[in-house]
Amino acid sequence: MFTSNPFAELSASIPPAVMQAYIVVMIVLVAGGTLFDTAHKKSAKYFFENWRNAKNTGTQQVSGGKMVSLAIQTAVVEGLTSGEFCTVQRRIAHLLTMYGFLAYVITTAIMVFWYPTPAAPTPAILPLLWYLGALMVCLGGYWFWFFIRVDVAAEGNSPFRIVRADLFILSLLASVTLGLVWTLLQATGNSWTNLFLGLYLIATTVLFGSVPWSKFSHMFFKPAAAFQKRVAEANGSRSNLPGPADKPDDTTYRRAYNIEPNMCWECYSCVKACPQNAIDCRGYADFAPLGHSVRVLREEAKGTISWKIKFRNGNEKNFVSPIRTTPWGSIKSPADYEAPSREAMKSQELAHEPDALNIDKLPALNPDQLKQGVV
Repeated sequence: MFTSNPFAELSASIPPAVMQAYIVVMIVLVAGGTLFDTAHKKSAKYFFENWRNAKNTGTQQVSGGKMVSLAIQTAVVEGLTSGEFCTVQRRIAHLLTMYGFLAYVITTAIMVFWYPTPAAPTPAILPLLWYLGALMVCLGGYWFWFFIRVDVAAEGNSPFRIVRADLFILSLLASVTLGLVWTLLQATGNSWTNLFLGLYLIATTVLFGSVPWSKFSHMFFKPAAAFQKRVAEANGSRSNLPGPADKPDDTTYRRAYNIEPNMCWECYSCVKACPQNAIDCRGYADFAPLGHSVRVLREEAKGTISWKIKFRNGNEKNFVSPIRTTPWGSIKSPADYEAPSREAMKSQELAHEPDALNIDKLPALNPDQLKQGVV
């Protein structure tokens, strides 16, 4: 079974020309879907604008030889070994899926175009690689789906929770799994063979035809983005990110700062929690006017947080506040509360409201309180 060409056996019921035409259509769908995705999301425009910005803001010129070296590093590290993944499990699962998919797709094309019928004996290595690639996809894909996905491993969601971003991995696993089942049934002459062949073709068509709505085209964008990042680091532009800690842009205070202020709630949690007091921040206007500097020191042993504010006229003020006014461990964690009901999730009230506010209910404007024609 593992050394026989399943597509050559299929040629008894489906002409090789039809199978070959199907593969050509899938290639066209991938190419067209990627171009459509690039135009719709303006990925190419974003990429080239970033490239020009990096070139204009760079502090040093990158030679042609250096560019070739960066391209080789990108191909080896991000392309061939998936070195961007920070965990060994995620990296291995990705490599199994990637190389398995490549073996599965390439051997499929070779067997269909060069060895489409039993009259052209297929080298045993080709179907063997086809089965090996399919099994590698299943091993890496199912491992990722059930155990490594962040919403399963970190957030505790059910592995059967599905969102649109899962379209690629699910269609890939469906295609490969149904393909394996189909070949097994075909080899044994089972009456369910045609049914699973149809399911296999449907899953494969969804895989290659859903490029604009899945992460399929990500495999083409990823190397370009990785290469651009290396070039940005080499020419000194660093994609507009602040300098590293040992060579900071801010040589006066030598502290980290927020590069995305529009995404910051200004809750100061990171500032207070940093054990090295290394994050610079802007104080609230109600206690520190413009032109000030503020330093925060959290001393858990003393149970205090100290704020040192230096005003623009040189005056300094120091405030010391307790970290908390209740004993450590006296406040229940979210896990200690009952899960909110579906009705509570639809409510506009936040957690513990209105009880924590010591009121019976939150104030609200009713429609009968509004003057008609004004609002």
